[in-house]
Amino acid sequence: MQSIVLTLVLLGIFVFGVPVKGSWLALISGALIYLAAATAFGLLVSTLTRTQVAAVFATAVIALIPATQFSGLLVPVSSLSGAGRAIAFGVPASIRSIVELDGAGQMLEKLRNGGLRGKAVIGL
Repeated sequence: MQSIVLTLVLLGIFVFGVPVKGSWLALISGALIYLAAATAFGLLVSTLTRTQVAAVFATAVIALIPATQFSGLLVPVSSLSGAGRAIAFGVPASIRSIVELDGAGQMLEKLRNGGLRGKAVIGL
């Protein structure tokens, strides 16, 4: 997993010209935690299903559909009410969470703050 993170960071620096101003340790460790969580989710779904097709379908139902429906991409989160609004606050892909920095596990904002803006690890 470390080689994947390092490859992506180097690709961002040299191909896309994205500077890393923050802590390399925070960037790499945050990315490793995110990759470990994503891998753990995939393994959990795979152990609960019998076939690969069922695992792909279950992943789509559990992760992808809520991420697109409740992220604010199609319908603004501010216009949701009741259970839909509660679910939207828990979806990591929520545009509201990425922009407002109020989500506790938002990888994109963590990378943006730690890697690009140079904020301290405590500030993440």
